[in-house]
Amino acid sequence: MIGQDDHESPLINSAEASKLTKSVTDRTTWQLLAMANTDIMMSIASDRRLPAAQFDMLFFAQVMLEVCGRHEQLRAILSSTE
Repeated sequence: MIGQDDHESPLINSAEASKLTKSVTDRTTWQLLAMANTDIMMSIASDRRLPAAQFDMLFFAQVMLEVCGRHEQLRAILSSTE
């Protein structure tokens, strides 16, 4: 696995993803994005779940930003009784 034998990080574009996350001004969106980022970092740091290949943090942050920014949709999902 990447990151074990050659000690390379399985993450790419981490600095750019961090800049994107820091630029988010909506508190709710930022918290959701930060929660997802923290889970990834904790998983990789503990070697619980390593990606099979390099993981593009910027792409992940961009997609998560789109999803986490849909507050009305998320509220509807969370308030659903189904």
